[in-house]
Amino acid sequence: ELRHRSFFLIFNSIKRNPGLVKFSKEHHHALICCTRLKHASGTDPAIVAYYIKDFWDKYLLEHFEMEELLLLNYIRDDYLLDIFLEDHRIIKEMSKIAAETQKDIFKRANDLAGRVEKHVRFEERELFPYLEKEIPDKELDRIGKVLESVEIEAHDFSPRFWESD
Repeated sequence: ELRHRSFFLIFNSIKRNPGLVKFSKEHHHALICCTRLKHASGTDPAIVAYYIKDFWDKYLLEHFEMEELLLLNYIRDDYLLDIFLEDHRIIKEMSKIAAETQKDIFKRANDLAGRVEKHVRFEERELFPYLEKEIPDKELDRIGKVLESVEIEAHDFSPRFWESD
């Protein structure tokens, strides 16, 4: 999780439009969950599968829904749109499969973490700078206000399997 603190500091140093800051903060929490998944080996496979289900149900599902609801109509670049939607589809499918089966769970957890990390980097480095230019300031303010009530964080989970390395 220390590694992702520096990642968050880098994001904070980027002049992000306040309307999108909440999504960037959520990305930080997603990266914490990814680090946890990477430390899952040696844990009971059922616990890892449950953590992935919990991660999807309590974090990723709502995050993806809010991004699609608030940002999708502004992505007019086909390349960015394809990556955005395809990543969401693949991550959803990877989460579902990993949560439903314990087969190869440690590899699945690591693959899911890598995919989420790649998606976060794409959104922070390519999509959000594009949207900050594309979306009028007044609309970005509205998006920020909608997100004010959304509280998505790296949730507490027991057992804290990532601490047992």
